Amino acid sequence: MEDPIYLDTRLLRNQVSTLQDERKTAQRLRESVLTAKNLSDPAMYPYYNRVLNEINELIQYFGKMGEALEGIEQDAFSLQKSIKSLVQTGTDQTADTVNKTFFQ
Repeated sequence: MEDPIYLDTRLLRNQVSTLQDERKTAQRLRESVLTAKNLSDPAMYPYYNRVLNEINELIQYFGKMGEALEGIEQDAFSLQKSIKSLVQTGTDQTADTVNKTFFQ
């Protein structure tokens, strides 16, 4: 029998995957900018450093957003489990009440 309380987390998982891909892209961009910086005139280093700082912030952002969404997914599963337990408890209590009231 299918679980009556089902939480579809595909969208969350897809978003986490997208964020991981974006983080990897930003890391590759950082490597490219570092290579360009190392090949450039040292007078240009401050400009490259500013760009690298921005890229590092993007990498951190994508990482933290991925972690947050993974946490939301875990919270959703916990919530689903709690709701199932509450519904089951309520159903059991109702069945007991009905049995005591009508079948004694």
